[in-house]
Amino acid sequence: MEAREEVEKILENYVNDINNIDPNTWSGTSREYFTKKATESITECSNVLSSQLTDLETAIEKYTSWKEANRYIQYYDDLLEKFQIPSPGRVDERNPNSSPKRVIDNYVSKRKSWVNKEAALRNEINTILEKIKTQKLEEKELTATDSFVKFYKKDYTDASYGNGTTIASAGGGPLAMAMVISTLTDKEVSPVDAANWSLEHGYRSYGNGTAWAYVEDYAKENGLNCTQSNVNADSIMTNLKEGNPVVMVIGEGTYTDEGQFIVLTGVTDDGKIEIVDPGSEEKSKQTYDLDLFLNEGTQQWIISN
Repeated sequence: MEAREEVEKILENYVNDINNIDPNTWSGTSREYFTKKATESITECSNVLSSQLTDLETAIEKYTSWKEANRYIQYYDDLLEKFQIPSPGRVDERNPNSSPKRVIDNYVSKRKSWVNKEAALRNEINTILEKIKTQKLEEKELTATDSFVKFYKKDYTDASYGNGTTIASAGGGPLAMAMVISTLTDKEVSPVDAANWSLEHGYRSYGNGTAWAYVEDYAKENGLNCTQSNVNADSIMTNLKEGNPVVMVIGEGTYTDEGQFIVLTGVTDDGKIEIVDPGSEEKSKQTYDLDLFLNEGTQQWIISN
């Protein structure tokens, strides 16, 4: 029950957890998203460790009391062993109300009190230590969206997209393609890179954002395969399960009040669709029924290596 051993066990568990992390878990993830997830993990780790150390401190305090109880038990054991009754009923001249039997009874009573206290403390300490051992970082299963590079419009309010506009106001297409290309390739393509390529090659459509032809052409420019079609349920589900993202233009409807680019990234076990919406980090945290995209999607691009 040494406190030092318990601390060493706790730290050893954390080291093992860290060493067992798949080095490819965050491969391709954007710096911003990796930083965010790393911060969340470190915070969670810190909170768990802090809770464990607080409990350990409590256990150490109780361990001190437990040792004291054991000393008193031994003390009264020694007294009872050494105490000899000179003659039955002999009265102690210094304390006429006392007798050897009463002294022994007093010792026995006090010893019993310390025995009960020792048992209670031992149970409390074991309970605390068991709690410490069971406190672990929550194991979270990564989804396709977790490992997908993410860029959001809100971070590009000052990045130009031509004619006085910005990527934040009109660059959904470049944002979507920057995410897809950065995820599927070893390249680090920023939304600014993607927007500049669109401008340089004439895909910027003022009043409409980005021309649809940009998606396929920019994908091929970066060595990717791209197939454009009307929205199709079978191709969406098949390709998402194979790890191929689907870039989609979703029109005005229940999801959005204006047309925009989004990326479908995966399928959950219960058939829900995972997405990254460059216009909304909050919407990107949710999952959706396929019917939403079948009803409100206007065009799709299957992109793969």
